[in-house]
Amino acid sequence: MLARDLVRLEPTEAVQEAAASIPELDRRVQTELERSDAVLSATPSVLAIDRLQGRWKNIDEALSDTQSSLRKRGAEIDLIAQSARDIRALWTATRTNAIGLGTDGEIIGQIDAVLTGTAAVIEAATGRQSVVIGLQSSVARMSEMVTADRRKIVAARDRAVSQSLTRDTTPTWDREFWRRGHLATVAAQLVAQKRPGRGFARRLLGHATQRGRPVCAERRGDRDAGVHVAAADRTKTGGRQ
Repeated sequence: MLARDLVRLEPTEAVQEAAASIPELDRRVQTELERSDAVLSATPSVLAIDRLQGRWKNIDEALSDTQSSLRKRGAEIDLIAQSARDIRALWTATRTNAIGLGTDGEIIGQIDAVLTGTAAVIEAATGRQSVVIGLQSSVARMSEMVTADRRKIVAARDRAVSQSLTRDTTPTWDREFWRRGHLATVAAQLVAQKRPGRGFARRLLGHATQRGRPVCAERRGDRDAGVHVAAADRTKTGGRQ
């Protein structure tokens, strides 16, 4: 049994793959950190920020998978080591009792051989576990850097979205829009476009230019001035432009 445990403690394929992948993962993390710093130091768009998150997602998944494999291997090593410690405790007590009973030296020698075997397993398990813990530490360090940068990206995205939704002018459905001298601008735009309502828009533009004040509908239900401009012109021309 102890000989079998020594074989089970040999480096597994998962550990070897993890050890081989860590340098490349570290290079990818450093590259993305530099890219992220460059993008976030400017005034990035929401799309550019989302692309950063997407690139981190692949790396984060690779780190998570590697850590999961190492954690599983660490648990296996712990079980083997604990089993060896239990055997050692049992046979140490047995040896003490055997000596007290004056048991033959040959039997004592056999017990000693078992204790030597448990010591070898425990020593090997300690060494293997040390390697796994070192690899886990490297992966955890990279994961912390990724998590910290992803938090920065989330904060930057929130700011970008907030800025994009900030109102920089009065909306057209607000009566203040028409009271602040926007009428001439809107009328000029309607005239320039080949859409229904241009005839009325020309008269509206002339009115705004001559009198220097806006014309607005007073009815509470007038929410969309563009619709009423088109409707007024169609009524006057009988639908012809």
